[in-house]
Amino acid sequence: SGLLKSVKFKSKDNSKYNLIIICTGSNSHLVKTLFNDQSFEYSYGEVSITTAVKHSFIKNNVARQIFLNNEILALLPISNTKTSIVWSVKKDIMNKYKNKNNLFLKKRIKFYTKYFLKKVKFVTGIEYKNLNLLIRKKYYQDRVLLFGDALHVVHPLAGQGFNMVLRDLASLERILKNKINLGLDIGGSEILSEVSNETQPRNFIYSLGIDFLKNCFSFQQKSLKDFRNKIITTLNKNNFVKDILFNLADKGFKF
Repeated sequence: SGLLKSVKFKSKDNSKYNLIIICTGSNSHLVKTLFNDQSFEYSYGEVSITTAVKHSFIKNNVARQIFLNNEILALLPISNTKTSIVWSVKKDIMNKYKNKNNLFLKKRIKFYTKYFLKKVKFVTGIEYKNLNLLIRKKYYQDRVLLFGDALHVVHPLAGQGFNMVLRDLASLERILKNKINLGLDIGGSEILSEVSNETQPRNFIYSLGIDFLKNCFSFQQKSLKDFRNKIITTLNKNNFVKDILFNLADKGFKF
């Protein structure tokens, strides 16, 4: 909302707080300082172009991916008249786009989405972000718990980044409510360990799975592309497999 610009602690004495949850993102100086940048990370060599648009009323309950040459454009529903756009572009191609103005990019987005969205109007500006894979090795320490992008960053290909955060939030809320009802210290290492043990294996599997999908869709060799497309076509005809994949994407794994 723009109301909260920054938060500064006069004291870093964690003993004054039951629990501190840091949601400042993967590039936060605070996270890197407290956790000594303990993470696995590498760059995809891509940039995401993100914006939001309004459009004519549609039954907007399906996320879509448009696969272009070395580019992926995702349509993520917000409401029946509003959609979020995430366009993944190789950095060398992005350098060419940067020589153009935003009007050029908006025309390209309208062109790519014309079969799905009508009367498109942009309601937010265009933002750019380098795309990386990040998997945090440690989730907590000394009454401090990392959350959201501070924990994991994945490629937007499968649209699962936000779903991962929501699943983490559901786990955190359930565990903390239970411990509060029992009168336990919610910042204790045993409780934070329980949160970590429940969410970290699931997030690790999802992060590697999304990375595997990203690599599959990055094949340049024709034989590998044909093999990939054949598998996708076969899976698309199998409703049983599709139901399993939809449930995994929506509800996640249960260990």
